[in-house]
Amino acid sequence: MDPLPKIRSLLNDKTTSDLIIRVDGKIYYAHKIILLLKSEYFCKIFSEYKGKYLDFSCSKKSVYRVWYEYKDATVTHETGENNDDSKPFSVKSDQKNVEIYYNYEIFGQFLAYCYGWSIQQKTTDELFAIAYLAKKFCAPGLTKLTDGLLKILPKSWKSDDNTWEVGLMVSKRLNLVQTRLAILKFLVNCLSNADNKTITERIIMRLEKDDLKEVERLMMEVDKTEKLGNKKSEIGHKKKTTKEDDASSSESSDESSDS
Repeated sequence: MDPLPKIRSLLNDKTTSDLIIRVDGKIYYAHKIILLLKSEYFCKIFSEYKGKYLDFSCSKKSVYRVWYEYKDATVTHETGENNDDSKPFSVKSDQKNVEIYYNYEIFGQFLAYCYGWSIQQKTTDELFAIAYLAKKFCAPGLTKLTDGLLKILPKSWKSDDNTWEVGLMVSKRLNLVQTRLAILKFLVNCLSNADNKTITERIIMRLEKDDLKEVERLMMEVDKTEKLGNKKSEIGHKKKTTKEDDASSSESSDESSDS
């Protein structure tokens, strides 16, 4: 008998729960054993904490409301919102302390995943928030799942779209390997089709060393593929020419025989 339907039915089940999770003042009823199986984070928590109540509300300090505010945003420590009167901080130096905003419903998606349900939210903002929760709570399976959904993101970008820099930074922080690779391939395409040196220099200057190294590797692969394609085309052309010459020789031979 498949146990999955039974496990799914336990989501937010008050009668069988042994843990109450509070998010934004609202409650989820959970089960420690199920969270232990899906998240390394909870293995550590429950080895030290024997209580019944946990609060996982998103911090109101140092928070990005949406993923694309991740860079160049003036975010305050007091409210997590843009405010000219508040003290800003450096994104690159403080990014590990900055949360990507999630609410009660988005946390519910993380919890539902732990109980075997599929992810319902499909918008980019929500997926990045869920990916953040996967990283926060050490759930590599969910990271892989969101990564597979987010890797198509660069397909909607244009060559002059600078969103790639933010997406690259976030994907690296959240261990979204496929998404990072898709963004780097997008950049390779931009560099290969760049009309002027300004665009090329702008991209290269804004890439970190490890990303630049990977872009160079990918460009070498593209060159090899193109050369191989040209070689195959050349061989195909030679074969076609040879067949035509053979056919022509055969016709000439037939004509001579008839004479």
